[in-house]
Amino acid sequence: MASWSSMSAASCAVCDKDAKYRCVKCTEGLGSHGQVDITHYCGKDCQTTHCAAHKGECKVKNARKQLYRAGYVLRQCFRLHSDLLQIDMQTLSDKPEDNLQWGCDLSIPVVMHGLVKAALKGATTGCSEVRVQLEDLPTFGLMSFTEAKHNLFSNTGLVYHVRLPDSSSYVLDLGDTGNTREYAIMPWTEFMDKHVVSIIDSNQLGNCRRGFGNMVRREIENVATGGDVGLKEKIILLIDRHRAHIIAAFEAAIKEIHGMDTLGQILAASSEEYSVMQATFVDHFETTLTGLKERANEEGQFDLHIAAMRAAFS
Repeated sequence: MASWSSMSAASCAVCDKDAKYRCVKCTEGLGSHGQVDITHYCGKDCQTTHCAAHKGECKVKNARKQLYRAGYVLRQCFRLHSDLLQIDMQTLSDKPEDNLQWGCDLSIPVVMHGLVKAALKGATTGCSEVRVQLEDLPTFGLMSFTEAKHNLFSNTGLVYHVRLPDSSSYVLDLGDTGNTREYAIMPWTEFMDKHVVSIIDSNQLGNCRRGFGNMVRREIENVATGGDVGLKEKIILLIDRHRAHIIAAFEAAIKEIHGMDTLGQILAASSEEYSVMQATFVDHFETTLTGLKERANEEGQFDLHIAAMRAAFS
């Protein structure tokens, strides 16, 4: 369907003449780099001629809109989690030699799985978890730049490889909270050329979460049998607690958006609606997540949490 437009600078997608109309279904659609990409027509005849060819393009433009918005919202949510997790991890160890950066890295596919899946629903044809060796260093950890340069694992990161209906692919990069990699979304080949040395491994969406679940079960069994709980084990259990908090914060934030049942619907809404809804979503997500962390810490330090778990199994 086409509608009247007063944009005199546009040209028809079919004949290149001055355009007075545009496709109303992808008016807010985006191009491959997140730029507004509107399809214009000089009149009904050209619009009708182009209809079959434009149908797939129209769908992809709207999918890109949802994807780029997902990157913006999800990175905000991860930053909130990362800041809170770093504070909690620092309470577990006061030794400078203890490298805690891996905790934030590990937590990306674990705590963000549900949000990523919900944000991409309806817009993508596939998504995988890819661990890469990076040209630049991640900046969400607890190490200084000097310490990071000497750490063998500090230049690896977990990103999502997202595929759209036209077979194009993009990176969803949540981990770089220091803006070394400015954009959460960019074409996959461009991301690889600019930031990646090599791919370490690639797995289906949810693989890391399942593997982490097995780790948590082992640690719970270890606690139940009175085994030693070291720094690594504490961080694993701490991340699992944060995972539960994020699920609760996500559900609470969605309930605040009247008329919308999913995060994907919020991201696909018109610009005016989206602007208000995403701000409301992130605000309630932050309030709930922070409140859950504060209440959990009021109940005692993490060592007391371990003790309570142990008592529950005795």
